[in-house]
Amino acid sequence: MHLLWASFAAGLAWLLLVLWVIESLPFVLLLWRERVDEGPRVIGSARDRRVGAGLQVLEVLLAATLSVTAAWSMQQAWRIAHAHLGFLDRPATLVTITPRGVPIPLPLETSQHAALLMRQLVQATRGVLPGAVAGFGPQIGAHNFELRYPETVSVGTRTGDACHISMTPDWVTATGMHLLAGESLALRPQANGILIDADVADRLFGSPAAAIGRTIDDSEFLPNFQAVVRGVVAPIQLAGAGQPQCPSVFPDKRVSAINFLYAPSTLAIASVTTAAQREHLRQVLSRALAQQGAGKYWRVERIEGSAAMRARLAARVVSQARHMMWLALFAWAIALIGILALLRLSLAQRKRLLAIRSALGECPTHVYRDVVLGTLLLAGLGMGVLLFFLPWLATQYALLAGAQVASYGVATWIALSVLLLAVFLVAHFPARRAARAEPAASLHEL
Repeated sequence: MHLLWASFAAGLAWLLLVLWVIESLPFVLLLWRERVDEGPRVIGSARDRRVGAGLQVLEVLLAATLSVTAAWSMQQAWRIAHAHLGFLDRPATLVTITPRGVPIPLPLETSQHAALLMRQLVQATRGVLPGAVAGFGPQIGAHNFELRYPETVSVGTRTGDACHISMTPDWVTATGMHLLAGESLALRPQANGILIDADVADRLFGSPAAAIGRTIDDSEFLPNFQAVVRGVVAPIQLAGAGQPQCPSVFPDKRVSAINFLYAPSTLAIASVTTAAQREHLRQVLSRALAQQGAGKYWRVERIEGSAAMRARLAARVVSQARHMMWLALFAWAIALIGILALLRLSLAQRKRLLAIRSALGECPTHVYRDVVLGTLLLAGLGMGVLLFFLPWLATQYALLAGAQVASYGVATWIALSVLLLAVFLVAHFPARRAARAEPAASLHEL
């Protein structure tokens, strides 16, 4: 996306130049023709009218294309901002702890030390927030290394790939993960107890309820490891909605805590905190890391609320939607200004004809109707061309944004309806002015 935006920005200046030339050329030709003809004509030539009509169709086509694309982007951004992530649906405080990149000395490379360090950090957290439920799990908002290496799990002849994401039972509670069947991991660590998400349960057992108490072969993750399913949770989207995700198996981090030493982790706290409490919590956790001899190897990177985390997960798509909205408004400005300019020029050329028709007794309503309907007809023609290519445009949008959209969905019709209303308003005022013009004054001016 960054490369695409950079390419677009580089070509924007050329696009503006081309549009300026396209907009200016007809006016220059028409003014030059009036000078050659030594005065205005009763009505412009058929060629002039066809050129003006073609420009209006192209301008509306450009505006409609970007308007529909912007509507799709805003619809996708709204969906992602309000998507069901499988967790983070309740207020919580999230502490991201990351390795500093310094090689860890051998005495610290033990799961016992990692488990002790996690317990110390949880106790330090409860010193700041008494009674708060707190637990460790994977880093939220980043593509964790575990998500890049799915392992094969199997039950009999059924197999499937799954990512192993370690977490403690309190992390499940604090983040608000949705338990669909069974129970959370037992308070007493059990080496073979796991949670699985609904995708794995459906693939291996047919349903979440059928998975409870069943055993899966997880020997690719650990040799000769037979895991017992204690519960089934909803699939969680750690990197946010619309991002790649992997069917997941959740072992207890307390059993094999060594990955805490190398992978960024999130300490989830089932509590709402103020800015002062978050700063105090940062100091306490940093002090606890230093006391355990781990401050050189890990650091508290970020402390934020679950609402802020959800907003950050959706920020990239929302930003893209905002850019598309500005591009659509830019296209609208080009189209509407061009239509207004061409319409005014056309009416100026037809002023003598309209005055003669009014003097002969034509109703002003007919003049207004002809101008407005003619403009709307050209706008409708431009939109009709877009409607024909909409399936292709939706396919290209899906390839670019990674999101499937309905070619003829509600967002499409809303975008086109609003654009058509804007064209009507642009045509309304010149048409009303032409209909109200006094025939004698118009003929006298010419």
